[in-house]
Amino acid sequence: MVNVPASLSESGKRARYFYKTRDEAKKHSAALRDNFIEHGSAASTIRPALAEDAVKASTILSKWGLSLTEAARRVATDLEKQDASIQIEKAGQSWTESFEGLRPRSITSYESTLRQLLNSLPGRVMSTISAAELESAITRNGGAAATYDLHRRNARAFWFWCAKKGWCEKALFDHVPAPRKKNEREIVFLSPRDAAKLLEVAEDAYPKAVPVYALALFAGIRAEELQKLGVCRTEIT
Repeated sequence: MVNVPASLSESGKRARYFYKTRDEAKKHSAALRDNFIEHGSAASTIRPALAEDAVKASTILSKWGLSLTEAARRVATDLEKQDASIQIEKAGQSWTESFEGLRPRSITSYESTLRQLLNSLPGRVMSTISAAELESAITRNGGAAATYDLHRRNARAFWFWCAKKGWCEKALFDHVPAPRKKNEREIVFLSPRDAAKLLEVAEDAYPKAVPVYALALFAGIRAEELQKLGVCRTEIT
């Protein structure tokens, strides 16, 4: 029999363990002794203030069924991630330095989104930023669905790039709301190339629509106004 007093028992109560042989009992007794030396010997010399803190912490954690050891492990994991990460300003600088070879238009778009993130999350360590905070940063200046979608794509590219560096968790961005449904009446801006292509197609397929598109493109007259003026009696799409 192995007799374990209450002061050394894991349950806090006296315990007895019975074995068929003396060797099995000695083996168990030695294991208990080693465990006490490694983990429990400090308990007899613990400071009163530390004991009081331990009781308070245990009370707080009881709501989630966590032990002090488990809570300490989780905190240590978070701190290790934080130590391995960097501030968003440094991450943004490293990202912009990798832009070599990109189109000027793409660089301008990326930099615009990055400024919005930096203004919303100054000084933050990448590993501590939540999906809700990213969404809030993306929508900081409001705007239409197309604006949100653009900033979300750019922020996603930035986040994934940083994840490869080990500065944040890639999967976290999955919780940033997906692209928003565009308003059917949302204003769309055509590039010079798009405008030229539109007129080219109109000349071949809809010659009568060319003057209408020209007024809309170069005079800034909306389709609804053209219809009121009698220039075009059909809806322009």
